[in-house]
Amino acid sequence: MASAFTFTTGFSSNVDKTVTIKKEVLQVLDCSDLNQDVINLYEQTGWIYNATDNRLERNVKYSGEPVSVEGKSYVTDSKGEVTVNTNPNKDGALDVTTESTTAGTKNTQAVSQSQLSDGKTVVVQETVDMGQIIENMDDQALNAEESAATLSTSADVQVGGLSNGQLPKHGQYVHCNRFNGYLGNGRYYSKTANPVMAARNFVQSDCDVALAKSTHCLADYGSNPYCSTKSKTTAGKCSANIVKHSRLYHKHTGWFSPSK
Repeated sequence: MASAFTFTTGFSSNVDKTVTIKKEVLQVLDCSDLNQDVINLYEQTGWIYNATDNRLERNVKYSGEPVSVEGKSYVTDSKGEVTVNTNPNKDGALDVTTESTTAGTKNTQAVSQSQLSDGKTVVVQETVDMGQIIENMDDQALNAEESAATLSTSADVQVGGLSNGQLPKHGQYVHCNRFNGYLGNGRYYSKTANPVMAARNFVQSDCDVALAKSTHCLADYGSNPYCSTKSKTTAGKCSANIVKHSRLYHKHTGWFSPSK
């Protein structure tokens, strides 16, 4: 998964420093397979279209993100920031370490003393490929595991993977309410097979809103998924725990309602 970090600074030299570190996550969605109608829908919900790179962008700031400054650990506030009182190390640089929201890797940058001045802000930006995140939701091995799972004997409450174009029943267990946005038709579509409909149904879904609030689902589709229909407690977990909606399938008919 493509992920990049950029540090933006603009400081003058000083001795004692009170510095704010701001961690931003730039979520990007390539528009090569999308039409103008879908692009317009995303713009209605706060995404910005970057015509130069032909992609949609959303800049997100998360609270509770770990940041290390000169070896000391901090967590970001609701603005995605930490403020520290510090001096550059003996090499004349301020070491700032952040963690990738998707890969579990660390990125360390040294900000030189000449770039620092008291009260200024260092912006750390990570770029996350949302197209890859959505594509990972179609992982066939994961779907096969879920299709074989048995969480209920009721024919009305199915669990496991959905077939392309399938409309779940209201109240059905699903891996994640990631296709219930009010601007779509509520059906599950593979991003590979149906990129336009997959993107259309994703916008303003529980999953889309959750990804703007929490990093949990960014690294969801690996060996330890946050949402999974392998158990009732994890099925639709981002709906229940992050956006306070029902974990069971529900189709939004308004901006972000109904919630169950």
